Amino acid sequence: MVHIVQSIEEEQGRILDYIASSPIPWPALPHPPGVHIGSEELMMRLGEMRQLGWIACDGQSGGDGRLVTAQNVRITPLGATRLRELRRAAVRVPTDGAQMSDSYPEKRAKRAGFMKRLYERSDGNTLEMFELEEFAEGLDFAESAAAATADYLEAEGLITYPTFGSISITHGGVVEVEAAMSDATRPTEHFAAFNILHVKDSTNVTIQAGTSHSTQNVSIVTVEQNAALVALLV
Repeated sequence: MVHIVQSIEEEQGRILDYIASSPIPWPALPHPPGVHIGSEELMMRLGEMRQLGWIACDGQSGGDGRLVTAQNVRITPLGATRLRELRRAAVRVPTDGAQMSDSYPEKRAKRAGFMKRLYERSDGNTLEMFELEEFAEGLDFAESAAAATADYLEAEGLITYPTFGSISITHGGVVEVEAAMSDATRPTEHFAAFNILHVKDSTNVTIQAGTSHSTQNVSIVTVEQNAALVALLV
């Protein structure tokens, strides 16, 4: 049997996330998925969150004051604020402190690349959600940098954390990406204009655009040279 250990913050985030995802208060609380604790400990967490003002519910308490049953569980405005903080923290990746800080132009380029990829992956749909770890695999910088970039973009209202540990593009993000892509000469509030290249019927061409700290090594040979190389290998 595998025993999964979660931090209290992760447990709180997943429980609040599950409560917030319900359009109506629950008559009784199902066990939230992804929360690896027993029913008794779950009741303890709910009791703690009720005392903190993060949730409201009807229920019974035992002789020690702990919550024993919980019905009509719903998130409070204070709980929604706490959930937002936990969602933001869930996409942060700790670093060893050894990485160098990016310059402003490098940060700006990473933010633009992040938003362009998110726009393309979501097709501008604000309901599409992506786990940051999976999303960061398609970027040309480390996951820790992707988390810091997401933090900035979320604070600027261009992306949001719709569920615990996931990201989505906002309507404002869609509008700004499309504005940057529509005019190659005019930057937006947060980004320089995106590079859009249309290549057709090209031969022996290499292209590299919108990257950061990238290198490219290319060898171009003629048809005759290629034939000679093949002959040597046969």
